[in-house]
Amino acid sequence: MAQTLPDSVLERAVERYEKAIASLEAAAEDLSVEHVLDVLIARDAVQVAMSDKTQHHSGRLVKAVKELDNRLKEQARYINRVTRLAEWQAIFNPPEKEWWWLLDPITPKPWRDQFDWLWRFFSLIFLTASLSLLIDISTRFLSGEPDTAGVFAVIIPSVLTLLAGGGALTKTGQEGLEYILTSFKLEKAWWDEIVCLGSALLLVFLMGFWSLLPILSDRYYVNIGNKAYDAGQITMAEENYNRALKLNPDSTKAHYQLGKIHEELRDLNEAKTHYKIAAKGGITAAYNDLVSVSIGQKDYTEAGEWLAKCQEQAKGNQKKLCTALDKLVRAYIKEKNYAEAVRWARVGVADWWADSKMPLVGLTPEEYKLRQYNILTYLGWALLNQKNYSEAKMQLEKAQKLATEKAPAYCLLAQVLEKQNNPLRASAAWEQCLQYGSLIDPDEGYWISMARQRIAAKGEQK
Repeated sequence: MAQTLPDSVLERAVERYEKAIASLEAAAEDLSVEHVLDVLIARDAVQVAMSDKTQHHSGRLVKAVKELDNRLKEQARYINRVTRLAEWQAIFNPPEKEWWWLLDPITPKPWRDQFDWLWRFFSLIFLTASLSLLIDISTRFLSGEPDTAGVFAVIIPSVLTLLAGGGALTKTGQEGLEYILTSFKLEKAWWDEIVCLGSALLLVFLMGFWSLLPILSDRYYVNIGNKAYDAGQITMAEENYNRALKLNPDSTKAHYQLGKIHEELRDLNEAKTHYKIAAKGGITAAYNDLVSVSIGQKDYTEAGEWLAKCQEQAKGNQKKLCTALDKLVRAYIKEKNYAEAVRWARVGVADWWADSKMPLVGLTPEEYKLRQYNILTYLGWALLNQKNYSEAKMQLEKAQKLATEKAPAYCLLAQVLEKQNNPLRASAAWEQCLQYGSLIDPDEGYWISMARQRIAAKGEQK
């Protein structure tokens, strides 16, 4: 007798539950709110009976409850047509475990939900790519001594990436993302697509930002470096040029400016490295600077090779960029290699003749004359040492006409006239050499000494 009594309460509750469901199913189109409430209240009674742990419940009744629950779930769509269960939840205040008060109609999943896994897969790919770009961008801006602009340039993409990555990959982030999407009243069925789209837009943003780094390099950091360089702030200039190279290793402008700084600091090997990159990048003037560096290293053969490339790259009037030709001619004279000095000086004269037929670009007439004065003077100097006095005299007289108040051409012409046994004109040239000469220049200082000796000797002869 003790084995059958415990099920009596549950059994009566199950019978009531079964009748209520049968009545609900039979009502069909005439289903009313009363039918719905009868079923739900009956299910409450079943739950109360099953919650009594002092009673023993047979497997038959438990199985019957499960079958009845399935039948109730199948009626969810009809129940929700008749009444909104949310309104009754406010009255009965059921806990979440009492699912029958929380019934939603069973609706088939949209076909697009079958591809949710694909959207999540693409989201992961986009976020991984975004993270890689963010690391690359951050490394470029923050390596070395980071500046304020660089720090701010990293903050925005970093925050966006962390928000997107955290929202997709961490539990806390997913909860926050769910809260945001719910706040905007976006259907849950679209959440995976929205997250994927957001990840794709983040990647596009970072790719766009990354592609702008070369522009930021030249238009911001190189310009700041130029201003610092012009103000004599070499250290600050070098820092900004190096930062420009971090953002864009191929920045020819930054390489060229760094070459100038290292040349000034007499770090000629480093200067040559930067000049070579700048020259290959299209800065023709870098070839000219490579000539100067090679001369500083006393590698005149290499200097000539760089000068030839400069002449080749700089067409027509643009050969004005190859001003190191003067330095190379002077260097050959100092090394007493007069043949090479004459050869390169004649190249300069030929360029002058070609350029004189074209409009000047970037040079004032005075600058243009001064350059040609130097070339003609060096040519006359080299010819003097080759004992080609007649041509030396001709070239030096041409130089005099271009700059009547510069000493070198007078000093050299005086020596040529002495060799030609023309003491009167030589004496006049020595006087002009003494008048316009400067002791600051070593060569002019030597020639001034010669002029004084010649003038003094002439005075003694009188």
